[in-house]
Amino acid sequence: MKQLRATLQGEWGIDRRAMSLSAYWAYGRTEDRFQSEKREPVGQIFED
Repeated sequence: MKQLRATLQGEWGIDRRAMSLSAYWAYGRTEDRFQSEKREPVGQIFED
């Protein structure tokens, strides 16, 4: 991820604020859902 981020920012000139990079992804989740879940306290993402 560090190398990918460096390439996107340095070589391609993409602003850091315009990117959302994650080393993992939960299959079937949309970007919007993924971003909202990142703000949830750990253990609160999945319903019981």
